[in-house]
Amino acid sequence: MKNWTCSFLGVAALLAPSIAQANLVSNGSFESFGGSGFNSNIGAGLTNWSISGGGVDIVTQSTWQPAAGVASITLGWTAPATISQTVTTASGQAYDLSFFMAAEIFGGSALRTMDVLWNGNVVSSPSFAYTGQGATSMGWTQNNLTVIGTGSDLLQFRSTTLSLAQYGPALDNVQLNPVLNLTGTLVLGDTSAAFAFSRNIGYSVKQGTTTVASGTITANATSTPLSISVPATVTGASQLVLDGSSFLKRVININLTGSNLAIGSATMQNGDVDNSGEVDAADIDAVIADFGDTTNNPSDVDVSGEVDAADIDIVIANFGGVDQ
Repeated sequence: MKNWTCSFLGVAALLAPSIAQANLVSNGSFESFGGSGFNSNIGAGLTNWSISGGGVDIVTQSTWQPAAGVASITLGWTAPATISQTVTTASGQAYDLSFFMAAEIFGGSALRTMDVLWNGNVVSSPSFAYTGQGATSMGWTQNNLTVIGTGSDLLQFRSTTLSLAQYGPALDNVQLNPVLNLTGTLVLGDTSAAFAFSRNIGYSVKQGTTTVASGTITANATSTPLSISVPATVTGASQLVLDGSSFLKRVININLTGSNLAIGSATMQNGDVDNSGEVDAADIDAVIADFGDTTNNPSDVDVSGEVDAADIDIVIANFGGVDQ
């Protein structure tokens, strides 16, 4: 796949202290609470969390299936609710904030919305469309975002479902885990030192068919520093996949250990103008068809600023190259 659009994380985590691998959110699956079974309109008693607004419902699996464990919550009863917890972090460290969202099943068909706040700032506003999900098929959706620790940070989930305040968003399995950095150098083969335009290279980190991180690297030179963030809780044999623009897919085998990892230089072969996965006659035809073009065009494989004879030469030199 070419030109992915997920965000590319910077190098802030490089200077962070050593990484711990335990979930930093206490009672993130809401298993510890006062009472038992279905607890409605709870304004307190949710261990490690403070509650403001309309109170929350604590719901066990006897009412509907949670995303994890035996309990989940909904944000709001008579009015939208907010839950808050202060977490201890490492200053400058990047963290993966993960949570599952659904909808209280007793409400009508309406969109459930909420805000996620980090130190008082809204960092995400996820939504969940209620379309008749049931107690055993809640349709829990996982959300992930990256936040930066300051040492002591306030995490909040705030319902913004105003029209159905008593039937708000459901929340479960909140986790905050540090991320590690894969560092190295991306080298785009057969490109000009002038580099007239930027090139977008998508990346993904995979374990089998599971993608554990993905994003886009914007390259403005033949060599570009790599800094790719991956949850530190993911360990073992993995693959870093690089793909984009006129470059053939590059696959690098890596072993994730829960610590920052240097992968060295990753060189990508040029010439696949039509993104077919092979440098072939169709790519030569594309360059000839665009000959003389001075716009930001993948046929300008050397990124010199013009589609010219040098681009044809590169495609011919790399003829037969294929994706890994």
